[in-house]
Amino acid sequence: MPDSDLLLSLGQISDKDRTYFNGELIGSMGDWGVSEPQVYDKPRFYSINRESIRSEGLNVLLVQVQRYSEDASGILQGSVYMGLPQEVMGRFYLIEFMQIWMIPCYWMIGISFLFMSFQRSWQKDYLAFGVFCITLSFYILLRSPLRYAVEFDFLFWKRIEYALCYPLGSCFFWFFENFLAHDGMQLSYRNRVLVRFGHFVTGVIMLVVFVTHSPLTWFWMFSSVLMYVWMGFSVLGFALLYRKLKEGD
Repeated sequence: MPDSDLLLSLGQISDKDRTYFNGELIGSMGDWGVSEPQVYDKPRFYSINRESIRSEGLNVLLVQVQRYSEDASGILQGSVYMGLPQEVMGRFYLIEFMQIWMIPCYWMIGISFLFMSFQRSWQKDYLAFGVFCITLSFYILLRSPLRYAVEFDFLFWKRIEYALCYPLGSCFFWFFENFLAHDGMQLSYRNRVLVRFGHFVTGVIMLVVFVTHSPLTWFWMFSSVLMYVWMGFSVLGFALLYRKLKEGD
């Protein structure tokens, strides 16, 4: 038997859970029986009383998960880890730091490009890349479990997260188009119509995020609509690069 209580880390769960250790409920999250997602991808940390740990034989950990949809899995990402509280939390913050260290880098780059855009207002690519970097940095921050350190409703965080994710493709292509325009490279009329249509679809999807209350709808729009818009942007981008290469640039 260990000398002190242990801490269990479950990673990110697809939604509600009830967790048992040796038959004893050690923690739960979310209102069981509610179909709407409540604590989707929120990491779990549960304390295990040292007296409930068996020194001989098997220790049984049971995680009961109620998924908010048929497609959802159990543990989304991360690994199950158990140990002394300081070790478990130290490991968690180390992993998260490795993922979010890019945020201040993107902030610095974004702010620098926005500042240069004020000095060179005729070069829209500076503004476009600055907006892209700032938006990406906030999106990475909101993808981190550290966002749960601030007590906000689950739906609030997911709404902002999706609202920041959706315009990333449009922002980057806006930069790419203006960057190549310096050498006189222009999209054809047909391609310009396609690009404007892609921006329009992105705007409509963002509007849907703000007027609806279903994360399932938001995710469906991302995977079934927006990803194809981004694929269209990629095809047009490669077409522009091919033209530049063909011209020997």
